[in-house]
Amino acid sequence: MKKNKLIALLCLPLFLASCGGESQPTPSTPDTPPTPVEPVVTKYTVTFVGVNLPAQEVEAGKSISKPADPSKDGHIFVGWYLDANYTQEAVF
Repeated sequence: MKKNKLIALLCLPLFLASCGGESQPTPSTPDTPPTPVEPVVTKYTVTFVGVNLPAQEVEAGKSISKPADPSKDGHIFVGWYLDANYTQEAVF
């Protein structure tokens, strides 16, 4: 029964619109186009810990550029990691 009432309510505006009556004036538009809204862009700053590399700014959802591998006498660079335990390798 609720379905029948809903259909009746939806049809009521169509019935009233088709009955005629006074016409409403169309609102006027200004001569200048509307100002476009700039999208909000979220940015993050990525810093590198333990190496002398500049920070990189990146937009949300995008990747940073892979920095040059650091070097240090007597050490071998094995990769970039996201955690101090070297379990989450960084993907560029």
